Amino acid sequence: MSFASCIIGHLLFVRGSARMFMHAAAVLAVLFAGSVVPAAAQDIDPQLQLFSITGILVDERARDAVVAQQQGLQQAERIAFEAIIRKLTQSEDRSRVPALTNAQIQNFIFGIEIDNERRSQRRYRAEITVRFLPDALSDFLSEHGIPHVRSSGRSVTVVHAHSRGLETFLWDKDPVVRAAQQAQDVDNRIRVYHFPAASQRLDFRISVAAVTRLDSEVFVRASDLFPGEDILAVSSRWDGVSTLDAQFSFRGGPVVRSLTVTADTELAALSDMYARIFDDIDSIWRSTLLIGGGEATTLVFLADTRQAADFHRYRTTLERLPVVEDVTVEQLAVPLSRFSIRFKGTLDQLRLTLAAQGIRLHPYGDMHLLSQNKTGEDE
Repeated sequence: MSFASCIIGHLLFVRGSARMFMHAAAVLAVLFAGSVVPAAAQDIDPQLQLFSITGILVDERARDAVVAQQQGLQQAERIAFEAIIRKLTQSEDRSRVPALTNAQIQNFIFGIEIDNERRSQRRYRAEITVRFLPDALSDFLSEHGIPHVRSSGRSVTVVHAHSRGLETFLWDKDPVVRAAQQAQDVDNRIRVYHFPAASQRLDFRISVAAVTRLDSEVFVRASDLFPGEDILAVSSRWDGVSTLDAQFSFRGGPVVRSLTVTADTELAALSDMYARIFDDIDSIWRSTLLIGGGEATTLVFLADTRQAADFHRYRTTLERLPVVEDVTVEQLAVPLSRFSIRFKGTLDQLRLTLAAQGIRLHPYGDMHLLSQNKTGEDE
């Protein structure tokens, strides 16, 4: 394939039964960086994963399969753009996002992955993943004064006890609960939600009664079973007619929130319950990490560098954080080194972003200290 053919339209990669297109801007960036390596063949960078929308189903009919495919890809790009805006921004800010043409949307796209592709003479069907260019999309939102996130939080494990009549089910043991879990679009949220499959090991450590009461021991034991993840405990009851009452607690905090869902079926009620709880948690997380188009702030702080490996980890992590524009090592010493960084957002946002990487930034005299986050230590 010639260089010219690479940069015209899309570049096509083959990955088993899946295919990937990279837009010209992304192709040029990769080519000038040295070598062309299909993104589909690599582990996806967490930042690129945050700026991705997966599982878009297209089913287009046209005068021939080529036109149907073009229409399907354009539809997927627009759906993905609307979804990424919902993922990265708060609801009250979305109306200020300018309306864009498909050609303008393509300026922000890194690549398109195609799975389960099927075509006939006049029909095109596929499952599409669209990955956006983080810097380009973030700059666009900042230019229009739209606060948005550039960091995702830790994964969330959902521990759910559901009651119906005299029965109570834990994990995914009930088929209605399992169907509601499978209906959730967890891959396209700012936080990644996991529904553990039932097992004797889980039942031995966590009781259905404890989850129903939202006992604090649920969070302690679940944290041991799922290290590095935040824990969401949910207790719900279906009245057998049209009402679902639920309570939930996130990370074992003192606040237990309640909600009531009315629906024609138990499945619809459970699906809506999950969506509303996840929306609530996502919104709170976004509110703590929103960045806009403001000026960068300079922060000078100390770092615990008694171990050489810690120094390298701190520096590498800081350089990779999207909110950090510049990192300077002012003094390298044992036991404490001095760093200076320029970053966007607030100090609390920086602290939460670092905490998601397992690093703690906390007051130390009249400065701040960077250190390893101890196991089980709250953010």
